[in-house]
Parts: sequence; C-alpha cells; structure tokens
Amino acid sequence: MRNLPRKYPHSVSLLAKVRDHGDRVEMSFSQSLQQVASTIGPSGRQFLNAGPWMPCVLAALLVCLLSTVINTAAQTRPIGMQQRELSFQINSVSNDPPADKIPYGQADIGSDELFGRRPDGYIPPDLHSGSVADDAVQTFGRHNEWREPLAKQNSDKAKNKKEDIDGDSENFNWNGAMAQSFIFLGIQHSFRLTQSRTQRELGGPFFKDWGRSVKHLRGWDDGDSAFINYIAHPLQGGVTGRIFVNNSKIARNAKFGSSDYWESRLKAFVWSAAWSTQFELGPFSEASIGNVGLHMKNGKSPMAFVDLVITPTTGTAVVILEDTVDNYILKNWIERKFRSDSFFVKAFRSLLTPTTAFSNILRGKPPWKRNDR
Repeated sequence: MRNLPRKYPHSVSLLAKVRDHGDRVEMSFSQSLQQVASTIGPSGRQFLNAGPWMPCVLAALLVCLLSTVINTAAQTRPIGMQQRELSFQINSVSNDPPADKIPYGQADIGSDELFGRRPDGYIPPDLHSGSVADDAVQTFGRHNEWREPLAKQNSDKAKNKKEDIDGDSENFNWNGAMAQSFIFLGIQHSFRLTQSRTQRELGGPFFKDWGRSVKHLRGWDDGDSAFINYIAHPLQGGVTGRIFVNNSKIARNAKFGSSDYWESRLKAFVWSAAWSTQFELGPFSEASIGNVGLHMKNGKSPMAFVDLVITPTTGTAVVILEDTVDNYILKNWIERKFRSDSFFVKAFRSLLTPTTAFSNILRGKPPWKRNDR
C-alpha cells in the first residue's frame, strides 16, 4: 500500500481531482440551497417582512392542492382496463360470452326476451314444475346480473378503488402514507428555511456538516423552550402517528380499547419513531438542512435526545387522547345533541382533535372528517 503512489502516480492525481470535484459539487449544492432559503426567508421585500406566517399559508394551500391531485390521480384508471376486469369476473362464474361483447338488453334465449332487464322472480308461463321454476329463476338471475349496464358496475368498482386508495384494503397503504409524510416534512422544512439561523448554516459543505452535526448528538436538553420540546413535538408525533392510522384499515376500524386497537397504536408509535429519527438525523433532517447540532447553543448541544424520545412517545399519547375525546365526548355526547353535519360538530371535531384535523388535510379531506361516520 505504501508503494502505490510510486507505482501508480497517475491514479493518485486522478483521485485527488475526483475529490476536489466532489467538494465543489457539494459546495455548489449548499450555496444553491442557501440561495433558495434567502429568497423565501426574511429579506427587504415587504411581502416577506410580514413574518414567517405568509410562507406557511402558501405551503398549506400547496399541500391541499397536492393532496387533492395525488388522490384524484390514484383513483383514475382507463375505462378499457375496468371493462376487461369486469369481463374477467363475469366469465369466471359463467360460460356465456363476455358481457362487453354483447349489446345491452340482448338476450340469448329468444327474440321475445329482447330489450330490458327481466326481474329476478320472472318465470315463463309454460314452466310450472318447482324444480324447473327454481332453475329458471337462478338462470334468469344470473343473466340479469351480467346484463347490468357497464357504467353502473364500473362506478361501483371506482368507488371500491377509492376506498382502497384511502387504505381500505387489507394491506397497508404505503403510497398514501409516504406521500402524506413527505408533504408534512416539506411544510416543516419550508418554515425552517424562513429562519435566519437555518440560512446561516446552508453555505458550508453539505455532507461534512451533516456528519459533524449528527456526531454532536449528546445529552437530554437541547436548549429549546419547554413549549417546543413538550408541546410542539408531541403534536408533531401525533400527526405522524395519525398518518399511520389513516392508512391502515385495521388501525382505523379497531374498536377503542380492544386488543387490535392497542396493537395498532403500538405500530403507530414505531412509525412515529422512525419518522422522528429521520426528521432529526436523516438525509432530510434538521441535521442536514440547517446543521442543527453543529454549534453549541447556551453551552448545550442543540442535537440532544429529548426530541428523539418525546416526539414518538408523547405523540402516541396524543393519538390515544384524541381517540378518547372522539369516542366519549364527540361521538357519545356532542353528536347526540347536534346533527353530525352541523357547524358545531365540525368545529368541535376540528378544535378538540387538532392532529386528526391536520392529518385529514394532508390526505385531501376536510378537517372534521371521521373514518367511522
């Protein structure tokens, strides 16, 4: 190994050039990120000097638009695909020709049976025996089933597909959960980029500063206020835990207090813990974007264990607390006094269960939406 530079001098110079080029690319990326942050952050423009709330409002509107587009695109399928699936289901239980190959109303038992759907109980007058009549009823019922207009059956399939997109299938809805999680992550980082302390740390080498920030993880107190550590972060964990619940049929339909309920909330805790770790230390985190932990603050490391522990644990407690409020206060008390579609019910649902309301917005639904009613 010591003789490599003597034997291969050109390879050493090539590696040095590659390393220098990587450093330049890294610096260019950090400077571009700093330029974007300075564009949307505090500046001489009066529009942005109104405070950081304006970018947050724009981000919220963008979230609603993106979630609506994602849900609409996921529910859309070509009509030809729906017809082929319908024809396959019909042929799997019948030996008749495909339904989409025969005109609507066209019967195959005679010219007197053309045009129109026959009732299931219709029996020709020349059939009097019980066994023959029963066979006729079953036959006519089977024909009536596949004589239904394709438009109605396609509409039912589209409705079932919409339920599947919302996580109504037995499998976990990974696409919806990941999309909603990244939208939430984008909102938080958009707000952080408006802060001057975040912008100051965007000019250095991206990967090196990220690594140094992660290495400074130590202690419990990160120097933030009690409001941020013990109120804001629990609400953040509540939103991420609710994202898991909204995209899991078992978690969403579990009866409050049952074994399925507690098992699903434990899984929501794991999901929230993974999301919190990524937000603090991952590639799209406070450590990588803004380099939280790179410098000491008030004699303490801003990268501490408090957020990694408080966010998923108390966040899961927030999820359970909101389930309790929804089950005992909203469902069994307030909604018995007012109509479920009244303004008071919608307002109480949105105010008493804030993380549920916000997670509904992330999936393109009204804040007062409830999965079971």
